[in-house]
Amino acid sequence: MMGKNANHKMSALAEKTNLLILIGLFVPIYLSSQYLYLAYTFRFLLFTLSFVLGFYVFSSDKVQDILAKYSAHLLIAGLILGAVQTYIYWGQSFQLIVNEFVVVLFSWIMVLAMLGIFKRRFDQQNRMWTFLNKYSYSFYIFHYLPLTVGGYYIDQWVHAGMMKYLLLFIWTFAASMVMHHIIMILLVVRDILR
Repeated sequence: MMGKNANHKMSALAEKTNLLILIGLFVPIYLSSQYLYLAYTFRFLLFTLSFVLGFYVFSSDKVQDILAKYSAHLLIAGLILGAVQTYIYWGQSFQLIVNEFVVVLFSWIMVLAMLGIFKRRFDQQNRMWTFLNKYSYSFYIFHYLPLTVGGYYIDQWVHAGMMKYLLLFIWTFAASMVMHHIIMILLVVRDILR
Protein backbone atom coordinates (compact mmCIF):
# COMPACT_ATOMS: atom_id res chain seq x y z
CA MET A 1 0.00 0.00 0.00
CA MET A 2 1.31 3.42 -0.87
CA GLY A 3 2.13 5.65 2.03
CA LYS A 4 1.37 9.32 2.45
CA ASN A 5 4.82 10.33 1.15
CA ALA A 6 4.43 8.29 -2.04
CA ASN A 7 1.04 9.89 -2.65
CA HIS A 8 2.55 13.34 -2.12
CA LYS A 9 5.41 12.57 -4.54
CA MET A 10 2.98 11.43 -7.25
CA SER A 11 0.86 14.57 -6.78
CA ALA A 12 3.95 16.78 -6.88
CA LEU A 13 5.05 15.05 -10.09
CA ALA A 14 1.64 15.70 -11.65
CA GLU A 15 1.98 19.39 -10.81
CA LYS A 16 5.16 19.57 -12.93
CA THR A 17 3.58 18.17 -16.08
CA ASN A 18 2.86 19.90 -19.38
CA LEU A 19 0.76 19.20 -22.48
CA LEU A 20 3.48 17.21 -24.25
CA ILE A 21 3.86 14.89 -21.27
CA LEU A 22 0.09 14.41 -21.13
CA ILE A 23 -0.02 13.55 -24.84
CA GLY A 24 3.08 11.37 -24.35
CA LEU A 25 1.18 9.27 -21.82
CA PHE A 26 -0.30 7.74 -24.95
CA VAL A 27 2.73 5.44 -25.11
CA PRO A 28 2.02 3.55 -21.86
CA ILE A 29 -1.71 3.65 -22.68
CA TYR A 30 -1.07 2.06 -26.08
CA LEU A 31 1.28 -0.55 -24.65
CA SER A 32 -1.16 -1.40 -21.87
CA SER A 33 -3.94 -1.89 -24.42
CA GLN A 34 -1.91 -4.65 -26.10
CA TYR A 35 -1.62 -6.98 -23.10
CA LEU A 36 -3.82 -8.70 -20.52
CA TYR A 37 -7.19 -8.30 -22.18
CA LEU A 38 -10.07 -10.73 -22.36
CA ALA A 39 -12.48 -10.89 -25.29
CA TYR A 40 -11.71 -7.30 -26.34
CA THR A 41 -13.87 -5.91 -23.55
CA PHE A 42 -12.01 -6.31 -20.27
CA ARG A 43 -8.54 -4.86 -20.68
CA PHE A 44 -7.14 -5.25 -17.20
CA LEU A 45 -3.80 -3.49 -17.69
CA LEU A 46 -5.33 -0.58 -19.62
CA PHE A 47 -8.11 -0.08 -17.06
CA THR A 48 -5.67 -0.26 -14.14
CA LEU A 49 -3.29 2.24 -15.74
CA SER A 50 -6.18 4.56 -16.61
CA PHE A 51 -7.42 4.46 -13.02
CA VAL A 52 -3.94 5.22 -11.63
CA LEU A 53 -3.42 8.08 -14.09
CA GLY A 54 -6.84 9.48 -13.27
CA PHE A 55 -6.22 9.28 -9.55
CA TYR A 56 -2.70 10.68 -9.48
CA VAL A 57 -2.38 12.82 -12.61
CA PHE A 58 -5.75 13.97 -13.92
CA SER A 59 -7.12 14.87 -10.50
CA SER A 60 -4.53 17.67 -10.36
CA ASP A 61 -5.98 21.15 -10.86
CA LYS A 62 -2.89 22.16 -12.86
CA VAL A 63 -3.33 19.24 -15.25
CA GLN A 64 -7.02 20.04 -15.67
CA ASP A 65 -6.17 23.70 -16.34
CA ILE A 66 -3.64 22.68 -19.02
CA LEU A 67 -6.23 20.47 -20.72
CA ALA A 68 -8.84 23.25 -20.51
CA LYS A 69 -6.41 25.72 -22.09
CA TYR A 70 -5.71 23.43 -25.05
CA SER A 71 -9.12 21.76 -25.30
CA ALA A 72 -9.95 23.23 -28.71
CA HIS A 73 -6.59 22.12 -30.15
CA LEU A 74 -7.03 18.64 -28.71
CA LEU A 75 -10.58 18.43 -30.05
CA ILE A 76 -9.45 19.39 -33.57
CA ALA A 77 -6.61 16.85 -33.42
CA GLY A 78 -9.05 14.22 -32.16
CA LEU A 79 -11.54 14.92 -34.94
CA ILE A 80 -8.77 14.64 -37.54
CA LEU A 81 -7.62 11.36 -36.02
CA GLY A 82 -11.24 10.19 -35.98
CA ALA A 83 -11.52 10.91 -39.71
CA VAL A 84 -8.23 9.08 -40.36
CA GLN A 85 -9.39 6.13 -38.24
CA THR A 86 -12.70 6.00 -40.09
CA TYR A 87 -10.95 6.13 -43.47
CA ILE A 88 -8.47 3.37 -42.59
CA TYR A 89 -10.81 0.98 -40.80
CA TRP A 90 -14.20 1.66 -42.42
CA GLY A 91 -16.39 -1.43 -42.38
CA GLN A 92 -14.11 -3.51 -40.16
CA SER A 93 -15.28 -5.07 -36.92
CA PHE A 94 -14.41 -2.98 -33.87
CA GLN A 95 -13.16 -6.12 -32.14
CA LEU A 96 -10.47 -6.45 -34.80
CA ILE A 97 -9.26 -2.85 -34.63
CA VAL A 98 -9.80 -1.87 -30.98
CA ASN A 99 -6.09 -2.12 -30.12
CA GLU A 100 -4.71 -0.61 -33.33
CA PHE A 101 -2.31 2.35 -33.01
CA VAL A 102 -4.56 4.94 -34.69
CA VAL A 103 -7.64 3.81 -32.76
CA VAL A 104 -5.92 4.04 -29.39
CA LEU A 105 -4.29 7.39 -30.32
CA PHE A 106 -7.67 8.79 -31.41
CA SER A 107 -9.25 7.58 -28.16
CA TRP A 108 -6.47 9.06 -26.00
CA ILE A 109 -6.54 12.47 -27.67
CA MET A 110 -10.34 12.59 -27.43
CA VAL A 111 -10.20 11.67 -23.73
CA LEU A 112 -7.78 14.57 -23.16
CA ALA A 113 -10.00 16.87 -25.23
CA MET A 114 -13.17 15.89 -23.35
CA LEU A 115 -11.50 16.36 -19.96
CA GLY A 116 -10.38 19.83 -21.07
CA ILE A 117 -13.75 20.76 -22.55
CA PHE A 118 -15.66 19.67 -19.46
CA LYS A 119 -13.23 21.55 -17.20
CA ARG A 120 -13.54 24.65 -19.36
CA ARG A 121 -17.25 24.67 -20.11
CA PHE A 122 -18.98 22.66 -17.39
CA ASP A 123 -17.01 23.28 -14.20
CA GLN A 124 -19.67 25.48 -12.65
CA GLN A 125 -22.41 25.40 -10.07
CA ASN A 126 -26.06 25.42 -11.08
CA ARG A 127 -29.11 23.28 -10.36
CA MET A 128 -28.46 20.80 -13.15
CA TRP A 129 -24.79 20.18 -12.21
CA THR A 130 -25.68 19.95 -8.53
CA PHE A 131 -28.27 17.28 -9.39
CA LEU A 132 -25.82 15.39 -11.61
CA ASN A 133 -23.08 15.59 -8.96
CA LYS A 134 -25.43 14.13 -6.39
CA TYR A 135 -26.33 11.12 -8.56
CA SER A 136 -23.21 10.60 -10.68
CA TYR A 137 -21.78 7.77 -8.59
CA SER A 138 -25.12 5.97 -8.49
CA PHE A 139 -25.46 6.40 -12.22
CA TYR A 140 -21.97 4.97 -12.67
CA ILE A 141 -22.80 1.97 -10.49
CA PHE A 142 -26.28 1.26 -11.87
CA HIS A 143 -26.08 2.19 -15.57
CA TYR A 144 -24.69 -1.05 -17.00
CA LEU A 145 -27.71 -3.29 -16.36
CA PRO A 146 -30.32 -0.94 -17.91
CA LEU A 147 -27.90 -0.13 -20.73
CA THR A 148 -27.43 -3.79 -21.61
CA VAL A 149 -31.08 -4.85 -21.24
CA GLY A 150 -32.38 -1.68 -22.89
CA GLY A 151 -29.87 -1.99 -25.72
CA TYR A 152 -31.03 -5.51 -26.45
CA TYR A 153 -34.75 -4.68 -26.53
CA ILE A 154 -34.46 -1.29 -28.22
CA ASP A 155 -32.33 -2.87 -30.94
CA GLN A 156 -35.08 -5.45 -31.50
CA TRP A 157 -37.99 -2.99 -31.59
CA VAL A 158 -36.65 0.28 -33.01
CA HIS A 159 -35.24 0.46 -36.51
CA ALA A 160 -34.37 4.14 -36.85
CA GLY A 161 -30.61 4.49 -36.19
CA MET A 162 -30.32 7.69 -34.15
CA MET A 163 -33.63 7.06 -32.40
CA LYS A 164 -32.10 3.90 -30.88
CA TYR A 165 -29.35 5.94 -29.24
CA LEU A 166 -31.71 8.61 -27.98
CA LEU A 167 -34.14 6.08 -26.51
CA LEU A 168 -31.30 4.07 -24.99
CA PHE A 169 -29.85 7.21 -23.37
CA ILE A 170 -33.22 8.21 -21.90
CA TRP A 171 -33.98 4.66 -20.73
CA THR A 172 -30.55 4.16 -19.14
CA PHE A 173 -30.64 7.49 -17.32
CA ALA A 174 -34.19 7.03 -16.04
CA ALA A 175 -33.72 3.38 -15.03
CA SER A 176 -30.45 4.19 -13.23
CA MET A 177 -32.16 6.93 -11.25
CA VAL A 178 -35.04 4.60 -10.36
CA MET A 179 -32.56 1.94 -9.23
CA HIS A 180 -30.78 4.56 -7.09
CA HIS A 181 -34.02 5.55 -5.37
CA ILE A 182 -35.06 1.93 -4.79
CA ILE A 183 -31.72 1.19 -3.14
CA MET A 184 -31.97 4.34 -1.02
CA ILE A 185 -35.49 3.41 0.11
CA LEU A 186 -34.35 -0.13 0.96
CA LEU A 187 -31.44 1.26 2.98
CA VAL A 188 -33.78 3.60 4.89
CA VAL A 189 -36.26 0.78 5.54
CA ARG A 190 -33.42 -1.45 6.70
CA ASP A 191 -32.25 1.24 9.12
CA ILE A 192 -35.81 1.77 10.43
CA LEU A 193 -36.33 -1.97 11.00
CA ARG A 194 -33.15 -2.34 13.05
